[in-house]
Amino acid sequence: MVAGYYEHSIRVAAQGRNVRSFVTMTRYPGNVLIVSPMSQKKIERVEDLKGTLVGVPDPGSQAHLFVNYLLFRHGLSASDITPVSIGGQAGGVAAVERGKIDVWSGFDPGISLVLKRHPNARVLAARAARQV
Repeated sequence: MVAGYYEHSIRVAAQGRNVRSFVTMTRYPGNVLIVSPMSQKKIERVEDLKGTLVGVPDPGSQAHLFVNYLLFRHGLSASDITPVSIGGQAGGVAAVERGKIDVWSGFDPGISLVLKRHPNARVLAARAARQV
């Protein structure tokens, strides 16, 4: 069983396993792109991501696809950033707080924890499931 975005089901099916998808477990799932308060780069908008290290759970994950979508929408390409695999929530929070990445593409509860500890952290983009 996987709790997360639909791309998890696609990955498992691609491995030749039988898959049954069911129920959305959260009311408002969404991605958030947040700037590390430890980043040495001035990042105020998506266009400023060129040349940055962007933390994602793993390559090809929903969070990574979200970053690529934002890059495309703002005239950049996937090759303009360096995606860094940081694992789950704890890895994302640690990478942000230790300055190992410039930006994190993450989810709650990790994002809320970062914002609680660093109220001035900049949220570059957020997408709720209701938006397209």
